Amino acid sequence: MGTALAAVHWMLLTLTSAGAVMSTFFACLLAGAALTSLTWRLRLPFGGCPFAAVVPMFPGTYMFRMADGLVTLAEKGSKTPLEVLAGVLSDATTALAVVLAIGFGLIIPALCLDRRWAWPAAGFGRGERAHAR
Repeated sequence: MGTALAAVHWMLLTLTSAGAVMSTFFACLLAGAALTSLTWRLRLPFGGCPFAAVVPMFPGTYMFRMADGLVTLAEKGSKTPLEVLAGVLSDATTALAVVLAIGFGLIIPALCLDRRWAWPAAGFGRGERAHAR
């Protein structure tokens, strides 16, 4: 599932004008919708499957570039060019937005599915998921 989601993520990045944040959000919406019902039916913890599927979308590149800029800022002090500071702020903002997109993209389908269906085949009723047999 993770490979399919990575493919959806890259297709959204390359074929549409969606940026890193929006393509991550839509791929995580797909992951949340597909894997929420699977985890309920197999009685797996929700944090296991969906989050493992979206690990490749975490913004490691932005975090490393931000860390590099912060080290440069610490080394040069007040003599740091403004481009470095602007790059640090841009990378930090993008990384935070991507992490929020991952979180919201996974939790929104779970909340919607939890309120719409009772999943009687799995033995779950409204509000009874936490107290399953």
